[in-house]
Amino acid sequence: MKKRMVLLCVFALMAMASLSAQGGNEGQTVASKSNERVKLTFLTSVNVDTEGYDVNESPYLKYIEEKFNVDIEIISEASKYYNEKLNATMASGNLPDYFNITQKKDLLRWASEGMTLPLDNYLKACPALQSQVSDLAWDLCRYEDGKIYGVPLLRYDATPMMTFVRKDWMDKLGIKPEDVKTTEDWYNMLYKFVHNDPDGNGKDDTEGMLSSSNRYSAVYRTFLEAFNGATSQIINGKVVPYYLTPGFKDYLKFMQRLYKDGLINSKYLVTTQQQLWDDITKGKGGCFLYFWMTTELRSKGFDTTNLYALNPPLKADGSKSFYIYGSPVRTYTAISKNCKHPEKVLEILNWACTEEGGIYVFGGLEGLDWTKDENGKITIKPDRRGKNTSLRFILLGAQKPKIDTPVLQDLMAQAWGENGLEFLNKANVSGGYDELEMKAPYFPELSMYDDTSNSNPVFEFWDLAIMGKVDIDKEWDGYVKKIMDSGASEKIRLMTDWYSKTNKK
Repeated sequence: MKKRMVLLCVFALMAMASLSAQGGNEGQTVASKSNERVKLTFLTSVNVDTEGYDVNESPYLKYIEEKFNVDIEIISEASKYYNEKLNATMASGNLPDYFNITQKKDLLRWASEGMTLPLDNYLKACPALQSQVSDLAWDLCRYEDGKIYGVPLLRYDATPMMTFVRKDWMDKLGIKPEDVKTTEDWYNMLYKFVHNDPDGNGKDDTEGMLSSSNRYSAVYRTFLEAFNGATSQIINGKVVPYYLTPGFKDYLKFMQRLYKDGLINSKYLVTTQQQLWDDITKGKGGCFLYFWMTTELRSKGFDTTNLYALNPPLKADGSKSFYIYGSPVRTYTAISKNCKHPEKVLEILNWACTEEGGIYVFGGLEGLDWTKDENGKITIKPDRRGKNTSLRFILLGAQKPKIDTPVLQDLMAQAWGENGLEFLNKANVSGGYDELEMKAPYFPELSMYDDTSNSNPVFEFWDLAIMGKVDIDKEWDGYVKKIMDSGASEKIRLMTDWYSKTNKK
């Protein structure tokens, strides 16, 4: 192990000169106050593989330290216990210089308590952050005083979720992906997957849509927006959650029809993610929804070039719908009031959003992860493609969200394949958000009301409706009353008051 660590550190040192030459000087506009080596503490959750070494000895961290003339102590806690660790740390008063926050409500709470620094003045010297981070993402970092209290670690996809169909089945059945537009087109495609022997084995053994019990699987997400049932809406002057809208009711009726007609795997509610991947790789079904990276399928040797990524179905009026995802922000990085060198933290975060920072995150280090030819082309080693990407953006606390240069596009294609890059580009035009829900402030009054829990009566009715165990029209009013009584009425009141105040003319 000791010999391995020496080699890894050598690789990291070798990489410094080369990688620092990539991407120009955009990341160097934020300067520290002196040339002295700065000590920083960073509380975060390193919840990914570190390849057997202590995170504070990682060659990726050593690279950052040498590049920015800092000593960073990573204080890590497992994801399961991270929020407990963070809460305890903030309560102790012994604050790290900067720290990762997983929920917007906590960012705003600590801003209100004066535990974090407003960053607006520092951000003026951060051109990469200003150009790469969207206005929507910055809005999520603002407190009531209008100031920004965190840097969002953004996704580089508008949604990680895409619905895929098998190319070989589509070709055999004569279905062109560009012709699958409306919900009825989707119905007809799934019907043929089930009844027209798409695998050509002469048996009645294929399924249409494969899904699991995961709330981000096909049964719950592929069709939801097509019925205008995926986002909060203003109805009669009130902000109404998606699960109480007329569109959500229409969506449930369509899904009940799919289930009744045998176009959804009937055991989706007891199907795990692992079972889902097994069913896909065994060719049991023609359609499923999950991450565009298709990592699990690749690990099983599945040929992902045999997949089409489909846009979500059009709405009834012919307008575009989206795969609605929770937020473009993975996490937030905040700087504590005790930090003596906030400009140094911002220097690192700004660099993360440059092309050079993108090469570091998506490619890794020269020598360890990639080589470069005489023309400057970077080639990721075959056994390093896609490795440690998450570790590197966790160590930085930010990442470049726009894959908008030829170098980064090439790195993504190397890591995920040309079809992976195609899937990413489709995800970036197919993703959307419930902006009303995202932008709303944290309401302490709703701390006991959780409308995302699997035990919530929303999901109970959702599944019963799909499986045809309730008459949706007859029982809708009773469902609405139950949801309203469980906390939705207070949510609607608070959301409506907030929306009315922020949208006053």
